[in-house]
Amino acid sequence: MTGKVLDESNRTGMRLRIMPPSRRQCLEQEKSGNFVYVEWPTSTSESVVNTTNAKHVNAQTVDDIDVFIHGACEPKNPGGVPTYAIVIYRYSRKIFAEAGLAGEPYSDDATNNVAEYTAYTKALEKIKELGFSHANVKIFAESNLLVNQVKCNWKAKKPQIILLHQKAMELTKQIQRITVNRISKDENLELDELSKEAYYRYLRKARLRQDRM
Repeated sequence: MTGKVLDESNRTGMRLRIMPPSRRQCLEQEKSGNFVYVEWPTSTSESVVNTTNAKHVNAQTVDDIDVFIHGACEPKNPGGVPTYAIVIYRYSRKIFAEAGLAGEPYSDDATNNVAEYTAYTKALEKIKELGFSHANVKIFAESNLLVNQVKCNWKAKKPQIILLHQKAMELTKQIQRITVNRISKDENLELDELSKEAYYRYLRKARLRQDRM
């Protein structure tokens, strides 16, 4: 699926739950004169990223951007076909959706963790491209490993994950206001379907190539 910006249509048929916005917020001024924006979660299901060098922005002028991501590896993990999916909402209206391959199919690096990181980094790249670096960005992901490593609760140990984690953190620092939230599979059904579509699309193209040989 080629990534595209969508007309801002109301979310329909969705079975997703947005985390409540009620959080205690804290602004700490650094020596540089800039501010560090910190959001303390009210639920243990949420993970927080404290970005540095974030300028204080009036909350009334900040866009609310919700980003749902998903990574998968089918039909087996590891060693299957890694896929990712991204859906971006602005004020609960879908504005972007994308799904595709997250790496080389059937390779040693084909894992769901690599796919999850691919979804995360591609999502932040798209956020920047759409001009939402200063927005109030909320990331929603299923991966416990991704959420905790981005929060720096857990260390990245595998070589391919270390590189992806480094890239993820560099992109995270470029978003001024960001929280990362863990959600269940049932709360991310749309993204699961998108990643499956990318998987089946790859299989169809692979069969066509074989038929032409």
